[in-house]
Amino acid sequence: MIKSYFLSFAMLVAVVAFAGPSWTLQPGGTTEHLRSVFALDADNILVVGNDGVILKSTDGGSSWVQQVSGTSENLLSVCMSDADNVVAAGGTGTLLKSADGGSTWSLSSVPTTSHLRGVSFQRLTGVAVGNDGTILSSTDGGSTWASMESGISGTLYCAHMADENLGFVAGHSGVILRTTDGGLSWEDLISGTTDCLRGISMPDESTLYIAGESGSILKSSDGGDSWVIQSTGTTEKLWSISFSDPLTGVAVGEGGTVVRTTTGGSSWNVEVLSGAGILYGVSMVSEATGTVVGENGQIFRKTGGITTSVNLTHQDQVPADFALKQNYPNPFNPSTTIEFTLPEAAHTTLRIYNTLGQAVATLVSEALNAGTYSFHWNADGLASGIYLYQLQFGNVVSTKRLILSK
Repeated sequence: MIKSYFLSFAMLVAVVAFAGPSWTLQPGGTTEHLRSVFALDADNILVVGNDGVILKSTDGGSSWVQQVSGTSENLLSVCMSDADNVVAAGGTGTLLKSADGGSTWSLSSVPTTSHLRGVSFQRLTGVAVGNDGTILSSTDGGSTWASMESGISGTLYCAHMADENLGFVAGHSGVILRTTDGGLSWEDLISGTTDCLRGISMPDESTLYIAGESGSILKSSDGGDSWVIQSTGTTEKLWSISFSDPLTGVAVGEGGTVVRTTTGGSSWNVEVLSGAGILYGVSMVSEATGTVVGENGQIFRKTGGITTSVNLTHQDQVPADFALKQNYPNPFNPSTTIEFTLPEAAHTTLRIYNTLGQAVATLVSEALNAGTYSFHWNADGLASGIYLYQLQFGNVVSTKRLILSK
């Protein structure tokens, strides 16, 4: 199987800075409030909401099929660790697990009856958080759960596991907690705010964004050690945030508010979606492709031609090891080829950085099968100089240097 797409770097800059597709309202087949969305890639998307609603799309949101959840509890968060394994969290200690991509669900036994408001997994390790400072930890993909000591009594609204050891949760009064041992213990971080925090996104190993009350967005560039409050241009409550790379992200909230940055949070553009109420969830898979969900069953989709327009060729033969090869030719002008091998399926990102460590392009950001991949990149429109290209495959990261010489 071979799939090929095409990317001009000059076109990428134009789309990000000046244009881009608009958000389109799509029928989801329900009027229940939709509380969370998780897009594994541009095609496979899961949405959960009130009264146990679970919607699944395998065609990029063009159509939605309602799944049998087996519960009438409000479902407030959903996370896919891979194409098969999914966990959803909700009211009265509800945790649901699916091993077939969200088609069928089973109820997990948990040691709490508190409402669970956030869930996040990396491979088999995950956490769920909720009212009364509740933190639950799982090391078997959500089949069993144990209660962990958080040290707080307020509500925790969101969670993000960066890998099988490092994770973050946030909640009331500006609380941010960090774990470095897979959720067994938690450190209270100084956030610099008392605003309630409701959504986390972590586009790379050191950069975090957290959104919350009064339009506040916090950014950390050092793995949570310090935080800077961003000026977003809105005072609306923000419920969710999603970054596709360290520079480009979207946060959504009340009053149909959508705020977007392409500059790593140094500036934000505010948009209000016509006819939208509270927007509870957002999941971006590329700079211009994502899904937003909200009140009364509303689903908004934006699709664009940035990440999906790469020239990526895939050979199905399974290699023995993970490898990122040196680009060729190098130096190059203006095109070069980057090859890499994946020994197993995993979410994979391939990004270009300048020498300041700023991401200038996301070439691949999707779940890829095992195989050998060849990527042809046209850097026309980019200045001459030294750049870094970084491949992240699951928890493995490899970086090499390339030289653009015009």
